[in-house]
Amino acid sequence: MHAPRPTKAETRERILAKADELFRQFGVGKTTVSDIAGELGMSPANIYKFFPARKAILESSAMRNLGIIRQQVADVVGGEGGAMERLRGVVLAVNRFNRELFRNERQIFQLVITAVEEEWPCVLQYHEFLLETVMRLLAEGTRSGEFRQGLPPETPRALLDCLSAALRPHLQIDYKPTADEARIRAQLDLLARALAANP
Repeated sequence: MHAPRPTKAETRERILAKADELFRQFGVGKTTVSDIAGELGMSPANIYKFFPARKAILESSAMRNLGIIRQQVADVVGGEGGAMERLRGVVLAVNRFNRELFRNERQIFQLVITAVEEEWPCVLQYHEFLLETVMRLLAEGTRSGEFRQGLPPETPRALLDCLSAALRPHLQIDYKPTADEARIRAQLDLLARALAANP
């Protein structure tokens, strides 16, 4: 009896998993569609049935990796604790994710940076997701009385701007991926006092 034929979604996932593996091993720039196809025992033409161009593989890989941190953020937001506690958790989760990529997965980190610089759709969706997350936590904190009333509508985006160094630590001139979180926690303490109903 023959094993069931893999679905299109399963084959796409196999291609992306192998692409990620090769990106980590050889680098994004040095990995070709032929390399991915050869490792999977497929032809390049078969790969193109699932991804119309090499860039589509890169974009899907970036989306796949951003999906990891999106899930971590969603888990924090859906967890226990007050709004500020969960906001802290979100910022620290994103910061740790970026630090780990920078330290241990430099090739994948560079892929994500390219996606940011070129404003790939997956990055725009990710930023929108972060904005919606902050809006939700601010709204919950305001309703519960944890945050002060009457926060202006531009507060969520301004808050993300203030946290730019924490959310994108590699942009700091003196960035060290091995640094502790004291600097990030100090930022969060400052923001907590600014948002508090009774500072």
